[in-house]
Amino acid sequence: MFDTLIGFLSRNGSIGARIREGKAARSSALASGSAAPPSPFLPTPHAVVSELLRAARVGPWSTVLDIGCGDARVPLAAVRDFGAERGIGVESLSDVYERAVANCDQTATLSQQQRQSVELHCADFAKEQDKAVIEDCLDRQL
Repeated sequence: MFDTLIGFLSRNGSIGARIREGKAARSSALASGSAAPPSPFLPTPHAVVSELLRAARVGPWSTVLDIGCGDARVPLAAVRDFGAERGIGVESLSDVYERAVANCDQTATLSQQQRQSVELHCADFAKEQDKAVIEDCLDRQL
């Protein structure tokens, strides 16, 4: 699964360059003692999302939890394209979370039942009380 994903990313230089830029900025901030800037939102290409979900063998029995879901591509595709029972997305950046909610609301190809199967949360992973959001999502799956 990861070999396929890494192979795709290595062939797409622009994605790799943006990831390296983000890592370099975080490393520089940490070395200087200042707080690290949040990682930039880099949408995963749809082809990678499909390949990732296919490699994970997502199906009607699956619940997909995407921490750092961005615009909710993975949970949406899991439910819409692979028939997953549930797609859960958790995002820490409020503006990106709002984009995820809008993306879910504006996706015309989702049925009402599929729309109810996608669950989105906004949580700051550094705050103790927001860690409960993730723990709750995980607990419901066990």
